[in-house]
Amino acid sequence: MGDTIPPAATAHLLAHLPRYEFREHPAASRMSEVYKAYDRDSGQWVAVKFLLPHLTTDKTEVIRFYREAQFGRRLAHSNIVQCLRSWQSGEPVHLVMPYVAGQSLAVVLGEEKQLNARRLAHLVSQVASALDYMHSKRIVHRDIKPENVLISGEPPTEHALVCDFGISVDQADPRLTRPGRSPGTPGYTAPEYGNLDEPAYATPSGDQFSLAQLIYRCLTGEEAPTTDPESGERHVVAPPIRNWRPDLPTAVDNVVRKAMSPQPTDRFPSCGAFASAFEKAIRHGRRRAAVRGAVGLATRPIRRAFQRHPHITNSTIALGTALIISAAFLVPALLTYTPSIATNTISQAKIAGPRARADNDYSGDGVGDLLAITTDGGLRYCPNQTKTQPNHVPFDTCTDISQDGWDTYRHILEADMTGNGVTDLLAVTMDGQLYYYRNLRPTNPQAPLLDERIYTGNGWFSNFRIMLADVSGDGSADLLGIDPSASSGKLIYCANNASVNPDHRPFVGCEDGGGANWNSATQVSAGDLDRDGRADLLTTDTRGTMFYFHNSGHSPPFSTGVPIGGGWEKDSKIFLADVNGDGLLDVIGTMPSTSGFRTCINQIAQSANRIPLTSCVNVPLGLKPTSQLRTVDITDNQLAGLIDIDGDGLRYCPNNSKGTTLTTCTPGFGSGWTGIETILTNTTER
Repeated sequence: MGDTIPPAATAHLLAHLPRYEFREHPAASRMSEVYKAYDRDSGQWVAVKFLLPHLTTDKTEVIRFYREAQFGRRLAHSNIVQCLRSWQSGEPVHLVMPYVAGQSLAVVLGEEKQLNARRLAHLVSQVASALDYMHSKRIVHRDIKPENVLISGEPPTEHALVCDFGISVDQADPRLTRPGRSPGTPGYTAPEYGNLDEPAYATPSGDQFSLAQLIYRCLTGEEAPTTDPESGERHVVAPPIRNWRPDLPTAVDNVVRKAMSPQPTDRFPSCGAFASAFEKAIRHGRRRAAVRGAVGLATRPIRRAFQRHPHITNSTIALGTALIISAAFLVPALLTYTPSIATNTISQAKIAGPRARADNDYSGDGVGDLLAITTDGGLRYCPNQTKTQPNHVPFDTCTDISQDGWDTYRHILEADMTGNGVTDLLAVTMDGQLYYYRNLRPTNPQAPLLDERIYTGNGWFSNFRIMLADVSGDGSADLLGIDPSASSGKLIYCANNASVNPDHRPFVGCEDGGGANWNSATQVSAGDLDRDGRADLLTTDTRGTMFYFHNSGHSPPFSTGVPIGGGWEKDSKIFLADVNGDGLLDVIGTMPSTSGFRTCINQIAQSANRIPLTSCVNVPLGLKPTSQLRTVDITDNQLAGLIDIDGDGLRYCPNNSKGTTLTTCTPGFGSGWTGIETILTNTTER
């Protein structure tokens, strides 16, 4: 037993649970007390929650505790507090949960009253992810409020967890609350739950309403009224959020009000869609603020010039100011805010029909562009203009399209995730949040590049290895990840279902990708090696052996890897691209020991046993340890060349002869390459 346990109503019960060494009880409510304890059996710190003794004879409260244990065991999600065990016969009524070193959102609000909008959006995205997961299991929480959201860590990487499932329900039971009892907490329950004389029916939309009420409370410091004080009708009459927070755009108010609509059908299709719209509204406000700041800074020199040169007329000043304001709206309109994380891990490349398609084509013109993260965390876009201007240097004009935050992502992967012929981005934060940046250029050529960010799930923690490739063969990239925490490593496959999701989230459901011993792979690359329309996998291990995993087209898509050659170095970076123009993906790999690379031509069409690689050529190239490579078709000749960026700038090794060597490189190719931390590729790893 610990030294200091404050007086508590349940203190006399502790001796009945000798498995635990109780230290303190950090939380208490009108129904329970929670202790921090050390589990001698598991060697872990846990939280033990006791039902207050005077309630143990109340059948309703005991059932509520049992229900919390039941749902806590069923739900496995990184933003949900699980139940590890519950009371057995002869034990006091209690639950055991993982110990969370933090505090409830209610405590945070008691200290801060109002939360920063960006910080809140980060927390809300996690709560929404947990709720969508619950709803996918047909479970409705029914009591989302600040007291039932736990916060651990520090901004900007706080972790939110949903807890307390005492009144949660499974939708398989149609009558969820008996007359005379209202589900949830007054001020947070949805109006469709009815009055106290009618049975209440719960739906996921009710949880969305409660989440909107929580957001209102966090932004304003006040609870949104849910009942008209004059008529007594249950509908929201909340004053605008901007009454308390004039710093926020009207769009934030509109999004929250939509989620608080009296009619469930008028709300968002899911909590994730609501969270995405909320975050986008906040980003919109940041862009407008950036424009105002840019205009103010830009026009200041004009006013100073007028003071120094009185012959400059007011009309001249007005014209100059108008031009600068126009420019300010053109450039900052491309800004995109990202709360945390960066870079890409593995590779994606595929064949679209008989001709290869550039997997880094952001403009949709058929040639590869470049995207890079700057040393100050911005995103720099360098379009390839050779198609519209044949004699123009391809990457001579670059634009910083986002100001900050991109260097804080753990992974950034590029691929066509919509099947519309242009490249999108997928970004993963350090705490496993997954964000999809959709490229809207095909439908709106004037749209800001990668301006639409969509939250699409979490649990993809920083030690995961992640790649994008068209595994299903439907023309849009799917998500593959290796979970190293599983025994020997597990391959996870998430099909891209953005076309059927109303909120356009691409990766909602995941399954086992097949295979085994994935933790032994030092490199993993994905691409359609046999030209059947579906991505296969290539891996290398610590002994330098390369393995080929054919995509079966069934579930799971990958099974046993076939060894197809050796000689690969541990630190080799593997690319898949068409080097000789035959429409099949070949292998290009760096060889750090020789400062060069190795090219292996895909000969699967001539191979009797369908083995893609049979011969390789080593090429010295003078690569530096700081070199960053990517394969790119600059001239639209369907042949992959190499881009090499090092401390001296950018050089291009073109492929004009359908050969296998790529030995001639052009230095000083383009400008704007100072201050570059990482060039985004489908094989970059930070």
